[in-house]
Amino acid sequence: MIIFIKYWWFAIIRLCLKRLKFLSDEEALSSHPLLVRAANLKGKTLVMVHEHDEVVPKQTTDAYIKAFDAEVYVAKGFPHGLSAVSDDKLAVYHQKISDWLKSN
Repeated sequence: MIIFIKYWWFAIIRLCLKRLKFLSDEEALSSHPLLVRAANLKGKTLVMVHEHDEVVPKQTTDAYIKAFDAEVYVAKGFPHGLSAVSDDKLAVYHQKISDWLKSN
């Protein structure tokens, strides 16, 4: 059991480090499998950018926008998570997603 737990934690740490590399290293980000295959996507894409996101750097969202030739909605005043966002702002946010889905 101890060996399993150690391996499990090692796997979690390894995944986190890989994710951080994709978030902070532009070369690594450009080789991300999802972005590499983006040109094969035939559908439309909407990227929801949170103005004050403290987790996902702007270079990451910019790379997704560019790779997918995505439409962009900037959620003004939003942090990374939604728990601190007012109900009024959340309603507008959800409506934006709903409207986009209906029109695409």
